[in-house]
Amino acid sequence: MKPSVWLSVFFVFLVFSFELLAQECSHLWNKNLEIDPVEPKGYSGDSFAGYGLMGYQNKEGLGWVFKGKFPRGRFMSIETYTTTHKHRYDVQFDYQIEPDNGSENPFREGVFMDTPERSFTVTLVPAEGKSTIPNIIHISPTEKVHAIYYRIYAPSDGELLTESDLPAVYAYDHRTGEPTNCPNPANVVFAPNFPQVLANVAAWVTDFEFKETTVNNGQNSAIPYYVWAINKVKHGEVTIIRFKAPTFLNNQSGIGPFQKTGEVRYWSLCTQNFVKSLTLNCIPDYLAKVDPDGYANVVIGKGADIQDAAEKFGYSFLEDRRDKRQKVEEFAYRNLLPNEEFEHNQMYKGAYLPIGITCSAEQFLSGECH
Repeated sequence: MKPSVWLSVFFVFLVFSFELLAQECSHLWNKNLEIDPVEPKGYSGDSFAGYGLMGYQNKEGLGWVFKGKFPRGRFMSIETYTTTHKHRYDVQFDYQIEPDNGSENPFREGVFMDTPERSFTVTLVPAEGKSTIPNIIHISPTEKVHAIYYRIYAPSDGELLTESDLPAVYAYDHRTGEPTNCPNPANVVFAPNFPQVLANVAAWVTDFEFKETTVNNGQNSAIPYYVWAINKVKHGEVTIIRFKAPTFLNNQSGIGPFQKTGEVRYWSLCTQNFVKSLTLNCIPDYLAKVDPDGYANVVIGKGADIQDAAEKFGYSFLEDRRDKRQKVEEFAYRNLLPNEEFEHNQMYKGAYLPIGITCSAEQFLSGECH
């Protein structure tokens, strides 16, 4: 019998066994599920994404079974990391996961996004390298500290993420196939507390232009890379960022068949307090205003007068949520799951690379700064 067939048989055995025997370890999830553009988001995450993070101390032979339901939203993934620095190890995206018998995967072409039967089971196996088998994700067999991210982006209209949206997790011994005790948790949340003066220094020596990130630890593998910028801005000044917006799959209704349309699955522009690893707020693709030429113009400022003027000009508005100690703004612009042609030929290039300007509130209100 071929190795892939043996793995399939073993996988079915695990699913059946864990229904009856396993000790659940779902208490290990560290939850950050609120979709709230007003409150800061930890991990430098997206305001319109929910995260489950599971950090634990590895033990020899430890594997996992995850049982969940495909979420009602734009995107989901399960990704594994090693060490407290969260080096990426293996990942499966929503469309790659086979549904359970009798269920459907709503992230596949032609499947209705609101299909009621949407269960899946994924096994995490200690092994070297990347997995090539659906529903099998590799974790390091040797590293002492592991992290697993479960990500849900842009829930459908009216959907609130709760603990029930995270998969139930069960520990087993990969060597025997038997259930095992839950491992000890490990703190893998990067929560820096650097002084704001470091951001000020960075802004003095860095031009206000968007650049490719060079640090990928902990990054979502569905985002090949993102671009960021730092701008030294006085409180009360206005920043305008302009770029050609990629086309995207707008499935916010959560109904109808899934279609592989658009240059990206999702995009967003976020403001951040980068020395604290906090996202202050974001504008997601489906809320951004795009002009007839396909350009998004995003205004970052304070006050109802600035917001009203931005809306009159046909621009999107993000409130400047910096506290008084923040003398700079940081921006992160992300394209998630780009199609191959867009990624290699247009993403973050030419008109698709954001550009920004800063002006006084008076200049913006008078129409001088556009």
